[in-house]
Amino acid sequence: AGHAVFPSIYDSLEDKKSYPKIINVVYVFCTAIYISMAFLGYLIFVDETKEEITLNLYDVAPDNFLVRLTVWLIIINPITKFALTLNPLVNIVEGYAGFKGRQAKILLRTVSCALPCLLAIVLPSFAVICAFVGAFCSFIVSGIFPIMCYLKIYGHSISRPWYMVNVALIVVNTIMCVLGTGAVFVPPTE
Repeated sequence: AGHAVFPSIYDSLEDKKSYPKIINVVYVFCTAIYISMAFLGYLIFVDETKEEITLNLYDVAPDNFLVRLTVWLIIINPITKFALTLNPLVNIVEGYAGFKGRQAKILLRTVSCALPCLLAIVLPSFAVICAFVGAFCSFIVSGIFPIMCYLKIYGHSISRPWYMVNVALIVVNTIMCVLGTGAVFVPPTE
């Protein structure tokens, strides 16, 4: 979820009026890729399709170099996006907190990267960490934040009904974020 970099992309555009078209094209392209991959994965593995396609890949060819490379690239992908995703948040905190010195900025960036590591220690179960990231962070980064940015940028120029639809989406995403995050910490009943 690279939604956190959308404001940075918008700021870097020379022609800011082309931003909605760019975003729509990117969403259509990504959606087509996700749907085609889901369809192809199901065609290949049918009823034995697992939640993560990498688990199916190991079943087919566990010693294959390309399978191992693919799995490791999938593992490394979020790590490479981590600093990029945190950058807008850290820039906002730096601006509000008034961090000017290099040491203060390094400390803030180190703490913001170390915080998820501390969460991993506090929540040692991988499933719990994935559920927390999915429920809390992904809803904020992928659901709430982009809509808020859209309203901040275009809120004054869109119709009132469309504005209210976006506000309703923020409310629904917030409720789902709270319920999903709460469900992470409730032990499952058997």
